[in-house]
Amino acid sequence: MKDTTANTRNRDVTIGLDLGDRRCHACVLDAAGSVIEERTVETSKQAMATVFKEYEGCMFVMEGSTH
Repeated sequence: MKDTTANTRNRDVTIGLDLGDRRCHACVLDAAGSVIEERTVETSKQAMATVFKEYEGCMFVMEGSTH
């Protein structure tokens, strides 16, 4: 049987991403809006999958714009 405890907890987590060409700035918030983690992540599918694996099931909010 698969353990869904982490996924249930992660439903209360929101990750905000400011997308860039080479790197993204990420801010992880809990249900109360408190910052859990801030970090810079390479803008690649592999890097993001590795970094955010522990937050599977959370909500992502992305901002992207041109210069």
